[in-house]
Amino acid sequence: MNSISLIGERARSLLDYLQTAFWIIPACLLVFAGVLACITLWLDLTLLSGIDIGQLDWMNASDLQGVRSLLTATAAAILGVAGVSFSITIASLTLASQQFGPRLIRNFMQDRFIQTVLGVFVATFFYCMLSVQLSSVIADDAYSPLSTLLVVLVLTVINLLLLVFFIHHICMAIQADTVISDVAEEMKLRADTLFSTALEDAGTDTSAGAEDLGATTALKQTFDENGQIIESTVDGYIRAIDYAALMQYATDHNCQIRLMARAGDYIMTRSVIAQLLGKDIDENDTPCINEQIVVGQSRSPQQDLEYSIRQLVEVALRALSPGINDPFTAMSCIDRLGTLVNLISTRALPSAACADDDGKIRLLIDTTSFEGIVESAFNQIRQGAIGHVDVTIRLLDVIHDVAKLVQTSAQGTALLHQAKLISAGVEFTDTLKHDEDAISERFDALQQTLASRFE
Repeated sequence: MNSISLIGERARSLLDYLQTAFWIIPACLLVFAGVLACITLWLDLTLLSGIDIGQLDWMNASDLQGVRSLLTATAAAILGVAGVSFSITIASLTLASQQFGPRLIRNFMQDRFIQTVLGVFVATFFYCMLSVQLSSVIADDAYSPLSTLLVVLVLTVINLLLLVFFIHHICMAIQADTVISDVAEEMKLRADTLFSTALEDAGTDTSAGAEDLGATTALKQTFDENGQIIESTVDGYIRAIDYAALMQYATDHNCQIRLMARAGDYIMTRSVIAQLLGKDIDENDTPCINEQIVVGQSRSPQQDLEYSIRQLVEVALRALSPGINDPFTAMSCIDRLGTLVNLISTRALPSAACADDDGKIRLLIDTTSFEGIVESAFNQIRQGAIGHVDVTIRLLDVIHDVAKLVQTSAQGTALLHQAKLISAGVEFTDTLKHDEDAISERFDALQQTLASRFE
């Protein structure tokens, strides 16, 4: 079963790969350099052939041997600069991997400025060498590579400026605040994309919600008793699921589908990824369910918000490790995670049950909950922060700040549960009485805030 939406999902996966591929922009600039060398050669042989260069004698364009020597020297110098730049880039990636985690390398690799600078260096080298080769086969005495020299002069100035900007950019990019800010911005962008509907626009009919929950629970039991099992045919991480295509399949075949996994989960061959319920099901057609699930060798933020959350959590955990011991970086990560949780609290999360136009449930999906987002954001940091009183206090402060802004009592309950776990962890550490009082004071303030808002 072909689907336009599936094509869109695979196109987005390809786009994500192209954004992180280090060779795309340099390859394009190499092609551009080749075209530019041919254009300048054509200009020198046609439009600029035999003209009086007059005031441009200082360029010594008539000395072809000198021009070739200049182009060769420029190419060698630019190649050396490119080598140094590549070394700086590799050193930066190594530092980022050690301090922030190997998954953060993806963010550095998709930096367009770094790709462009390295591409310009390589393209300038290629332009100079190609111009030398092309000019060596020209026997016309009237040939003066004036435009070639002008282009080389401009490219040399551009390369020198880019080298300075490149060093400045690298110095900024490896700073912890910059890394955290970039990851947080991508995280917010993914959240806006995945959860675009505001909570107030979705409505909050609690009686309808309870009724839907009961129907969903009963349907899950029916799936367990009578559902046909769909097994995975591949190993890997689920990068995206084409829910629209699955919905269309269920409607066309008058059946119901229950997905047992979601984007970000790791699946193995022969593991159950879906259950099928219906009378008019052709067993030979069921492999198309697997076709609507995009699987790769690594996780992707395409439909997986927790991927971006895990990046910030990993930065925080590495900052709390004994080898780095940088609680301020961990607290910066906690602040950004609190911002995300606050954003999610204003959005309507997708329903687990998807119905067709007639109101019949056709698709049951494994969805993200607000409580799950809170646990993903704070659980591991809470566990790693045991013994770090300052980080523990910041966790409670951020949770309290979010509690002042959440929309529903269920969201407040999820935050309170996390705060209880944080406070309970203090009992297993040798903490000063003053610090225990500070933690208890913040926990009590959180309880009072939630009580005043939802009771």
